[in-house]
Amino acid sequence: MECDAKKQIILQTATRHFANAGFDGARVDEIAAEAGVNKATLYYRIGNKEALYEAIFVEIISNVLKDIENNLISSDSPEQQLKSFASMFAKSLEDNPSMAPLILREIASGGTHMNDQAISKMHEIRSILSAILKRGEAENIFHPTNPFLIHILLIGTLNFYSASASIRSKLSQTATQEKNNEAESDQKKNKFIQPIEEVATEVVNLILNSIRIK
Repeated sequence: MECDAKKQIILQTATRHFANAGFDGARVDEIAAEAGVNKATLYYRIGNKEALYEAIFVEIISNVLKDIENNLISSDSPEQQLKSFASMFAKSLEDNPSMAPLILREIASGGTHMNDQAISKMHEIRSILSAILKRGEAENIFHPTNPFLIHILLIGTLNFYSASASIRSKLSQTATQEKNNEAESDQKKNKFIQPIEEVATEVVNLILNSIRIK
């Protein structure tokens, strides 16, 4: 158990470093020092820098997949399943603020450092969403859609929202300064600073309004 706990500390520390500096910018010696281990121990428990980075992605995506699978109730309607899917992904981003920056960095690099296991688990997440949409079509609840585009719309928006926390805070401050009316200012601020699960709900409702058969 102690070994597992130490490995988790290493992975959590490495996730922050890779999210902040990218693969090339992150330094293994700094990760090891912050995690309270030496480099030799880190290499022994996980492997080199490439193995560490790959382990992070597998860990992150596996946890998201597990949360979605455990909370998706088969008897729920396709609409409710879509809402649950979005809610669980949003919760994963809230619980792990480094997740979205890390994913967006990897997307920008063309998936250079993602291994086949991580890609496979990402595909499983996409397949769950696709199955929800296809079920909705089969039950004459949803119009036919391109599941991958819905995936990008939903997951992409939530990742971007999570990763843009610092920028949104600055935008909120600027908007506040430009408004003389305090009530109007607070209303404007809330558009930039919302809990991510509320954002997930809004995005899902937009999607449902587009694909739901009236």
